[in-house]
Order: sequence, then C-alpha cells, then structure tokens
Amino acid sequence: MLLLGVVSDFIKQYVSFVTEPVVALAYGVAIGPAGLGLLRIATFGDPLPILEQAARLTLGLAVLGVAIRLPKKYIFERWKAMTVVLLVIMPGTWIISGLIVNAFFGVPWWMGMVIGAILTPTDPVIAGTIVTGTAAEEYIPSRLRHYISAESAINDGVAYLLLFLPLLLLRHSTDTALREWVFVVLLKEVLLAAFVGFVIGYFAGRLQRWATARDFIVKPSLLTIVIALTFAVLGFIKLFGADGILAAFMAGVAFKLPTEEEAAEQEQDAQEALERLFEIPVFVIFGMMLPWQGWIELGWWGLLFTGVVLLLRRLTVLLPVSKLLPPLQRRADALFTGWFGPIGIAAIYYATLVVHETGSRQAWRISTLVIAASILAYGVTATPFTNLYGAKADGTDASSN
Repeated sequence: MLLLGVVSDFIKQYVSFVTEPVVALAYGVAIGPAGLGLLRIATFGDPLPILEQAARLTLGLAVLGVAIRLPKKYIFERWKAMTVVLLVIMPGTWIISGLIVNAFFGVPWWMGMVIGAILTPTDPVIAGTIVTGTAAEEYIPSRLRHYISAESAINDGVAYLLLFLPLLLLRHSTDTALREWVFVVLLKEVLLAAFVGFVIGYFAGRLQRWATARDFIVKPSLLTIVIALTFAVLGFIKLFGADGILAAFMAGVAFKLPTEEEAAEQEQDAQEALERLFEIPVFVIFGMMLPWQGWIELGWWGLLFTGVVLLLRRLTVLLPVSKLLPPLQRRADALFTGWFGPIGIAAIYYATLVVHETGSRQAWRISTLVIAASILAYGVTATPFTNLYGAKADGTDASSN
C-alpha cells in the first residue's frame, strides 16, 4: 500500500496494463497458498466469512464515498438515467448473464440466475480507478465520470433484489418466494433500509453543519464523521436485519445535501484515503483464496464462458438504450461506458453471500473466475481505452457536463 501510494498515478499514465487492483490481486496470489505460501487466511478462521465481511465494509465505504464525490443532488437531477439503469440495464444484464451461465454449464435454472445476479453489479472500486487520476480527468468528460460512478454505486445495493429472487425460488414455491421477495426483501431489506440510511445521513449532515457553524469541530474531525457515518449505517441496518449497501449510498447522498461544498471536498479527500485502506487488502485476500483447482476443472470451456460474459453481459443491454441516457451524448460514450462496467468487490461480496446461503462451490468457482478475469481485463484496458476515447473525442472538454 505504501509503494502503491507513491507511484499510483505514475502507473496509470505509463504502465498501462497495471492498476492497483491488479497489483493487489497478484500480490495475494504470490503470498498465498498457490504462491509462496507465506500467509493463509484459514489461519485466522473460516476464509469465506472473513472475505464476506471485509468486502461488505469496503463496499459500504466505497458507495458512500461515491455519493460524497458526486455533485450535490446529482441522483435527483439525473433521475431519468438512474431509472433506466435500475429498470432496464440491471435486469437486462442479469438475464443475459444468467442465460449465458445456463447455456455453458447446465446448472439448475435458478442457480444459473443466481450466478448471473452475482455478475450483474458494476463495481465502484474498480470503476473508481478508471474515472480518477490524471488521464481520466484529461480525457473523460465529467458527465461520463459522474455517470459511471453513480451507476456503479446505486446498482450494488439494488443487485440484492436480483440475487434473492432466484435464491428464494430455489427454496420455496413460486407464491411463497414472490411473497417473501416483495414484503421482506424489497420493502424491508431494500426500500425501508434505503430510507433509514437517507434519514441517518441527512441528520448527520445537518448535525455537522450545525456544529461547524458554532466551531464545535475542526477539520481533522471530518474524517471521523465519515468513518462513523459509514459504520453506523452498516451496523444499524445489519441489526435491523437488512442489507446496508444501498442504505450506505443513500446516507452519503443525504449527508451531502445540507453540507457546504468546501466541507464536502474535504470529506471527499478523507474518504478516498480511507477507501484505499480497505480496498487493497480485500483484493489481496481474494487473490489468496482463488480456487485454482476448480478453475482447472472448468477447463477451456470456463475461459470461453468468461470471455462471452465480459463481452456480452453489458454492451448488449446498454447500447440499445444509450439514447435514453442523457450523459451518453455520442456513440463513443456508449461504447466506453458499455465496456467499463467492471466486476469486482460487489461481486465478491455477493458470491460469498451465495456460498453462505446455499453452500454451492460451483457458484463460487464460476463467479470467481469471471471476477478475476474482469479485474485483469479492465486493469489492462483502462489506460489504453481512456487514451483512445480521448483521441476519438478530439478535444472534448473533460470538465464538460
């Protein structure tokens, strides 16, 4: 982390095939059981719950960080684009991913849709490496950077709905499954949790503004507030018996509403620093836990499957509806955004959740193969495709809306 901290932007500009997640993943492989065997997660307990909780905390911090980095009221001003994301792009991506899984592996239908749901959400952590840095600021317009960030954050929480629908249908009759999905998963664990997160975030933002106006806090306290807000929301929603990822994002959106822009920029820097402390270790842990033997059993068929998923799961859905997304003003925008829908920590979290719920090792080895390939593919293409997009844009102002 120390080394990456001092050379990260240099790597983005001059070592085009390497990003921080790629380095962290490779480091995890190197020190783990498949490499030098210097460290084994099993030493500290059951590896899957460790990875699950590390991914959950990191994802919560990432989506709240995205909310703070976005312009104030961005989600409300871009509600049409966000509606298309939630009602068209996400379900479409889920269906295509699930169909590909079923076509390649012949797993039970709803298990294929479960794996498809794991692969549906785009990842705010890897997306953050694409839309930040010197090259991104120079070549990618702010309207695209904001859209990619917002989509990657909001769909991580909503993916919970897509995941639990097939999970419930695997266990119960259709009537029972749909009833539980609507009244428990949708209304309680997603919508009510998101509302509670919004209320907590808005209260925290108002409290900070009130305290700042009376000189009750100083600048170093802002980092404490951001950390406390993230963990308060995740912890409370967990006790509440619901998923806290969407709640954390809504808390970040609400927190920024009453906050002064200058203060928000300070919190943004603090949040980015905090995220790095969590993101890199999660990729390292994931690298140590890769199921190499399971991948070998999948053979070349698994590699072909991975390529098909990465190429088709998102582009085939986004391109036909790109005209309904105001931030995508030209075909190059749609192609760039359609490709950069990375699969990462969000998928890791949901994959561990599925293993916890079903015990399916097949779901684990299939999903982890795609996740690892995604980290590598987007790491290799991030800088070259960003430069290519900038050249095609022919002088587009990166700060344009």
